[in-house]
Amino acid sequence: MSEKTDGTPSLHPSKPGSIRITQNGKMRDYIAYALQYLRSHEEPLTLHTLPRNPPGSSKNDHSTTTIPRLISVVEIIKREYLDLLVKERSTQLNGLFQYNSLGNLEDMEHIPPKLSEDVGNEQETRAQMISNMLNASKQHSKRKQTPFMKVVLSRTPIAEGLDGFTSQTPLKRTLSKSAKMRAKKKAKKGEDLKPDSDMEES
Repeated sequence: MSEKTDGTPSLHPSKPGSIRITQNGKMRDYIAYALQYLRSHEEPLTLHTLPRNPPGSSKNDHSTTTIPRLISVVEIIKREYLDLLVKERSTQLNGLFQYNSLGNLEDMEHIPPKLSEDVGNEQETRAQMISNMLNASKQHSKRKQTPFMKVVLSRTPIAEGLDGFTSQTPLKRTLSKSAKMRAKKKAKKGEDLKPDSDMEES
């Protein structure tokens, strides 16, 4: 999902399951798109504050200020999702599963150098890195940290592929007496439609 020049979000064709939260984007558009996506796709949805610009750009400070906005959007999406289950008379009790990750843009700048066939160049690069670290330590320079956040919402639990993420228990809704009765009737009807496995073939 990407943002148009007027701040209105639009679907990114290459990343349909991703929403970048910005200061100019409209919250209601983020929420509407997220709910539509989650109801029509089995794949999880990722919301994040990562900037368009590469790490180190001065324009990336917004990734910090948009984190509270991201959290607000996620909480509204989870509540609205439960309301949709009620309107659709779904028997599903669990809401969305949530996985969170925090990081620093500066950490993304330090990409390990590619191994060179020339051992001398590799040793020279390593020596330069050590020298830079020692000089920075002597100068007691403060390292700038620009945090960003990622949140993954899923209709089902995710067992693999989310290293470094923390999980959050999904919201649950309580069924009314009438809803419980409908759920029991629906379950019983499904059992009645199942073929009897003990019946012998004629």
